[in-house]
Amino acid sequence: MYEFHDHIERQKAAKKQLEEEDDRMEGDVKQANLDWAEAEELKELDALNAEVDTKKVKTYKPTKEDIEWAEEKMKEAKEAHGESFGENIDEDFN
Repeated sequence: MYEFHDHIERQKAAKKQLEEEDDRMEGDVKQANLDWAEAEELKELDALNAEVDTKKVKTYKPTKEDIEWAEEKMKEAKEAHGESFGENIDEDFN
């Protein structure tokens, strides 16, 4: 009788050990997939950053003619819409 119970206990222990091994292997595969995905995302981010670096936004410095044109347009708008035109513009775009 003891041998029968011992045999059953050994089978249960072997089954549990196999399940734990399967769980560990599955966890390892999931972690490897997550690591791969993270590495790919970092590559994409680096590529985007490199692309942005090559396409640096050039600052625009207005010429004298540009300033005169803008002032003329502002003068025309104030005449058409009143002297307070353009004074309530919020330049904080955040």
